[in-house]
Amino acid sequence: MLQYSARAKREAVRRYETGLSCRAVAERLRLEGLPSPHYVTVLRWVKEEGKGRIGRGRRIPLSGEIVRALYGSGMHVDEIAHRFHVGTTTTYKLLHEAGAKMRPSRIRYGHVLTEGRLRALYMEKNLRAQDIAAKFGCNVGTVYNWLRRNGIPLRRPRRRP
Repeated sequence: MLQYSARAKREAVRRYETGLSCRAVAERLRLEGLPSPHYVTVLRWVKEEGKGRIGRGRRIPLSGEIVRALYGSGMHVDEIAHRFHVGTTTTYKLLHEAGAKMRPSRIRYGHVLTEGRLRALYMEKNLRAQDIAAKFGCNVGTVYNWLRRNGIPLRRPRRRP
């Protein structure tokens, strides 16, 4: 194992404190002809001095309420994670902390096509199933399935084959 002088250690730690990464410190020392330790050695020296950077925490201030509101409006967890540049696990964790009620994974439009909303659109506003499907970005058959599931009478009953 190579022994580095106290001067080399001090110089490496000083350069790290200027904002360079451990790899950059090792590379700069090598380019200047000074003894060049491995970047992990630089990291160890920095930690021994108690001057390491804090690398934990969120990159952006993201509250669970924002994530919960987006999830409640029908956005998928993957879309939310992509939007805020975080992982899906982080998004699920924030939803859990915010007390969000999770949707079943196989039911995609059940939280949007609720009984009250369908009654208002289909019965009161007299919209067609095609219009409702276009509004929510789903298939017409999905709208009909949710109408039947919620006990809302269809204007045209199903034809029997």
